[in-house]
Amino acid sequence: MIGAWSISQQDAFAQEIGAFSVGWALRRRSDALARISKDWGAYLIVGVISLSITLITQGRVPLPIGAALVALGGWCVTYGLVGVCMRFLTRPRPAIRYLADASYWMYLMHLPIVVAIGISLADLSLPVMVKLLITLIASSAILLFTYQLVVHHATLVG
Repeated sequence: MIGAWSISQQDAFAQEIGAFSVGWALRRRSDALARISKDWGAYLIVGVISLSITLITQGRVPLPIGAALVALGGWCVTYGLVGVCMRFLTRPRPAIRYLADASYWMYLMHLPIVVAIGISLADLSLPVMVKLLITLIASSAILLFTYQLVVHHATLVG
């Protein structure tokens, strides 16, 4: 522990500051997202190759090299997916807009619902992936229903 922070807290803080800084820099440059959308394919290829090398050589490369590969792969895949969205999802889509509007509500409210569903499924002898799928579908349905009921058509919250 260094001061009041542990090393893992410092790592998490550095990652958050890094992501915030990239978002801030992209927001400041009006042409940045357009430039990313032109090279989305290259970003995805470099990201997939970098992450594949990381998985193949896991534990057999020095830590700084492994960390650099993970960082490069993560950022390239992120830029590639942002580029795909900028390139191919530019026309209005009502369903995507609805999900985007509902996403903050879903983020705020998901934890107790996911935990409750998880607890109710814990003793069942189902494969973990089936339980995960049930949790995903049921929580999404509940959250979208409550968004529609409480936020979308209500004047009290939204």
